[in-house]
Amino acid sequence: MINWMEYDSENPPELNKVYLVHGNGRLASAELDEVKPGRYLWYTPAGYIADKITHYAVINLPGEETTE
Repeated sequence: MINWMEYDSENPPELNKVYLVHGNGRLASAELDEVKPGRYLWYTPAGYIADKITHYAVINLPGEETTE
């Protein structure tokens, strides 16, 4: 089961860590970057996501321990 967390730009998750993200009906892997103080954008291998991210989940592979 995927443990989805609601994205809140006022309380963002850890930066520069890859997450599974959901926004506007789409899924992608992305990492969060602070582009200016207090301004965050999600970055995928294809570029910044234009859609608004509503939820994110920590990616963990089988056999990896997680504290979430």
